[in-house]
Amino acid sequence: MGTKTYDYRPKTIMMMLNVVIMAVSAAGVAWIWLTIGKGPAADVLGASETRGAVTSSDVVFLVLFLFCAAMAVIGLIMTIKSLEAPKQVVLGPIGIEVPKSIFGSKTVNIPYAEISELKMQWIGKQNYIIIKGRNDKIAIAASMIRDKDHFADLMQELQRRCA
Repeated sequence: MGTKTYDYRPKTIMMMLNVVIMAVSAAGVAWIWLTIGKGPAADVLGASETRGAVTSSDVVFLVLFLFCAAMAVIGLIMTIKSLEAPKQVVLGPIGIEVPKSIFGSKTVNIPYAEISELKMQWIGKQNYIIIKGRNDKIAIAASMIRDKDHFADLMQELQRRCA
């Protein structure tokens, strides 16, 4: 059995879309918070007596804004990572090597002889290849492999090598 490699990285367009959606959401929440919650509309809504005080709606808007902003920042980091040289899932002659994280340089190596479970599993709307070894468990997301055909080929090749 020879060595076979698969690129492993987030899809740039999806990460950029995430950044745009979350940044627009954060801006929208901030605009609503500042105009409706604190501006002239507050008088119409009967909130003028709470002007200057922190209300529960302030806390809700702040939490929503921070969540959207954090997701936009994470999306931006993932977009930058998607533009770097891809990491590799390597099917070697005696085992599989998978990046431990998209953010680091560490890898997990599992010899084929030690694989106790190999399956495809849907988690939410994402398809994963789950591999359990003696000491490690790894999950390879379909969205991190170039396309569906390469993902299916990776699973077939793993099944062949583990048989």
